[in-house]
Formats: sequence, C-alpha cells, structure tokens
Amino acid sequence: MGKGFYPSEFEFKLAGQKFNEGSLEEAWIYLERSCEKGFQPALFQKAMLLAMGQTVKSDVQRAVNILYKLASGGYPEAMRSLANLYSNGLVVEDNWDLAKEWFLKAFLKGHVSSILEASILLKVLGK
Repeated sequence: MGKGFYPSEFEFKLAGQKFNEGSLEEAWIYLERSCEKGFQPALFQKAMLLAMGQTVKSDVQRAVNILYKLASGGYPEAMRSLANLYSNGLVVEDNWDLAKEWFLKAFLKGHVSSILEASILLKVLGK
C-alpha cells in the first residue's frame, strides 16, 4: 500500500481502476468496501452511480439519501449535487430555497463554483 493511503482510500482507488478496466462487478465490490468504512468520496461516487444507473440498477431515492447524509455532514461536493437536484426538480421536487441554501453552504465549504450557481439561481428567481 502506498504511503499516506488509508485502506478505504486504497479500495476506492482500486474501484476506479477496476471500473476503468471494465470490471464493473469487481469495481462495485471495492467501492462498497470503501463505503462501509465511511470514506466520503466513495459514498459520493456510489450516490452518483446509483442516481445514473451506472454499474448498478438506478436507485434515485437511495442516492438522494446518501447525498443528504454527506451534505449534512459537511461534504461540499454532495452539497452542490443536492442543490442541483433541488434546483432542477428532476429527482426531487424543485425547491429553489433549499437549492440556494445548499449552494451557499457548498461555497462556504470551499466549492467555489457553487456561488456562481447560487447567483444564477437568484437571478432566475428575480432576487
């Protein structure tokens, strides 16, 4: 194992490697192992795969639940993704106030492009 790697990070990187090789079932196994250890990037990736139906059957509600848990725990990329879900209404009922809130929280956590998305949303809302 490389210097500075935790087992969950190593499994996450291995999942990515297996995915790139086309070994989707094996990739999912490594991703799940990393998720079981609470590795946030793995959980985020799992949510994205579930939402898009890639490598596994689509389970949008499960994906949203994972994103909400990550966002509530302070993971900026999940905050931004949740904001996008609320702003476009494709997966959850659109709620622009919640979208704005999550975009701003993501920005405050260092996700710089989220402030642009929040400002666009406010412009659309006329605020």
